[in-house]
Amino acid sequence: EVAGGETVIMIVDDDLPQVTVYASDSVAMIGGANDGRVTFSRSGDLSAPLQVNYLVSGSATSSVDFVQLPGILTIPAGQITASVPLTTLDNTNFIGPRAVVIQVSDSPTYNIARQNTATVVIEANLPEVTLTAGETGIGESGGNTTLTFTRTGSSNTALLVFYEVGGTAVPGQD
Repeated sequence: EVAGGETVIMIVDDDLPQVTVYASDSVAMIGGANDGRVTFSRSGDLSAPLQVNYLVSGSATSSVDFVQLPGILTIPAGQITASVPLTTLDNTNFIGPRAVVIQVSDSPTYNIARQNTATVVIEANLPEVTLTAGETGIGESGGNTTLTFTRTGSSNTALLVFYEVGGTAVPGQD
């Protein structure tokens, strides 16, 4: 009791484990070509499993851009880390990049360390373009061939491909 009033003292239990989170794979590609991953880490006593709560936010939309995350993870007994995969969905209307932010949430069973937020960026799958020639053995006497450009991924939208012709042949003479 201090001067007729009461004083409240908060004691922080430093025996609790400290929990951190980091993006162990910070880039994911839409449609599952490459999933992202966040890893939760703990310090302290490893003899029991540790349930960790987390919040999900960011510019990416759950159940549209990526599979909904449960918001809870258990780090098994004897383990220092456990990971959560960030599996993307095939969102045909995706305009990226978009971010998924994971933040460690409060719990009476652990303390939150300073590194308490991780970000995974979801990128669009870029199409891959290949070029093949129909006839490759055209001699000095001349001839024709067909060049074929082939793309991977969705063909729902136009794709502008730039190419350059090079070599030692002179156009119109060889």
